[in-house]
Amino acid sequence: MTPHKDTATDTSATIALGTSATSLREQVLAYIEETLVLTCQDLIGEPQFGMTPGWDSVGHMNLMIGLETRIGAELPLEDVPALTSASAIVDYLLLHSHQLAGGTPAPQSAS
Repeated sequence: MTPHKDTATDTSATIALGTSATSLREQVLAYIEETLVLTCQDLIGEPQFGMTPGWDSVGHMNLMIGLETRIGAELPLEDVPALTSASAIVDYLLLHSHQLAGGTPAPQSAS
């Protein structure tokens, strides 16, 4: 995926890799809330594709492109479809933070 400027991704804030799981989750939730323009009521429960307002196919691509911008690394295209909840994104970033922080591609997911 190639990052591009969009209203959802035009920001200088970053998501810090290598932080605690709790801190990373807080950063991801704040990013999802900001990108999808959600209210606190919208974030009751686990934010996820198809269940959270605005997180449809277009919203998902905006989230993923913005996520790449925020972490400063490109996500392997084959991994993007699996990142359909806040927890999935956090787990993925925790698992692949070393590769992503180094700017090298994360290993391909086993299908």
